[in-house]
Amino acid sequence: MKIRNSQNYPTSAEVKQHFINLEEDQIERSRVIATLTNAIKEKLDGDTIDCSHLAFTVRLDSSFDQVKKVTGDLLNDFLELQHVRNLLVRKGIKASQDLVVTQDGRAKINDLDLTADLQADVVAASRLKDLADAAKTMGGSVSQNLLATVSRWLAFHGMNVPETVEQAKGLLFFLQWEWPETDQLGNYWELLTGHDNDSIVLTSAEYAEIRQLTAQFIPAGETLLEVLYRKAPQVSQFVDWENASEILAKVFTSPFAMRLATQYVEALKWFGASDVEKPDEVQLAQLLSTAVILELDPSFGTTNRRNHVGTHDLYAPEAAADKTMEIVRDGLEKYLVDNKRVSYRLCPLASHALLAFMAPGFLVKDLPYGLFTGSIGWVTFCQAVAFIEMNVKGASRFMTYEQVMNFANMDMVSHEFGQLQGLAAIDPMIDWALINEVITHDELGRSTKGAC
Repeated sequence: MKIRNSQNYPTSAEVKQHFINLEEDQIERSRVIATLTNAIKEKLDGDTIDCSHLAFTVRLDSSFDQVKKVTGDLLNDFLELQHVRNLLVRKGIKASQDLVVTQDGRAKINDLDLTADLQADVVAASRLKDLADAAKTMGGSVSQNLLATVSRWLAFHGMNVPETVEQAKGLLFFLQWEWPETDQLGNYWELLTGHDNDSIVLTSAEYAEIRQLTAQFIPAGETLLEVLYRKAPQVSQFVDWENASEILAKVFTSPFAMRLATQYVEALKWFGASDVEKPDEVQLAQLLSTAVILELDPSFGTTNRRNHVGTHDLYAPEAAADKTMEIVRDGLEKYLVDNKRVSYRLCPLASHALLAFMAPGFLVKDLPYGLFTGSIGWVTFCQAVAFIEMNVKGASRFMTYEQVMNFANMDMVSHEFGQLQGLAAIDPMIDWALINEVITHDELGRSTKGAC
């Protein structure tokens, strides 16, 4: 196996820090949601809102509360410095008056700017810089009487502060979003492409071993997918795009499938081959999904041509430009059946397993008929799908088109998310260029080699 190279950009794990699981943070998040929801009630999308005036009750010991307390202690220590105390006395400032420090390092009490006087002392200047850094975390400023507002909470969690009702609605979708329950099989390709940038993946030699074992275990004239389907109990006799995900989950986890996967493990002498260590059901299912994909596409690992299954180019201009996604998927299935990779009856299962990684947008539920491959709307959709898949592999196949499109403008939620979405847009833009003949596969290959 080999380890994929990591890149210097926001990881899925970093992005998912916004979906905090700590109980206190979840309760506090609910309070913020309720406050913001109430503030935009009965208002129009274009109406403005001021989140700096939307106060909420902080949850004791939440992440926000703990940092707020540390910041308060930092400010109190600052006010106890001899230089600061002498300055306040000299200026005739009462202890009850509120000192405000902004993120740009300015210190004021009411309209009186004390910055220059504070910076005249080395210790006070250093502490003032620390308070300015804290102010960046706490929404732009810190003070003795710090009010917990929605704007501060959002800034603390790295999110943009909405200025209109429409922006607030988009943010509320994100704050309330819960990833759909999945079958834990991800996109079926984990052993081939990895779960993340540091995952261990199979090598070309191991592809060959698995293909040899499939030929050894499966009777001549049959395919692995056909045998797994036939041996799985209580699966639907009618297979289509709508139930493909559910059927594959049963096919890859049936008692027969588990026994067969164990045979693969033992023959490959992988983990779990001894009595000491045993793979779990999901790991065994992932091994079988890998074997099915390698059988469906014998060229995988050799030609490595973009968007190709064997000689079939999913996004060939003549097959995809201005075509509905249904027509493009039909083209892939026709190729698989014509080349005896799968029977006509099970071709929805085969295309589902292949597309889950290659082009997961095809598996999203309730796709509109007017979504044509190669269109600008299609690029936007694919970018949203790619963003979702960067966070949770295989999640998009359990989502509707409407749900997916809520992830089409993540820059609205946070700058970090916008950066990640920019990365997610790269592949859809390349595919758009291939479909619309802006670039050819040969030109793309040469440019890729030149960049290495």
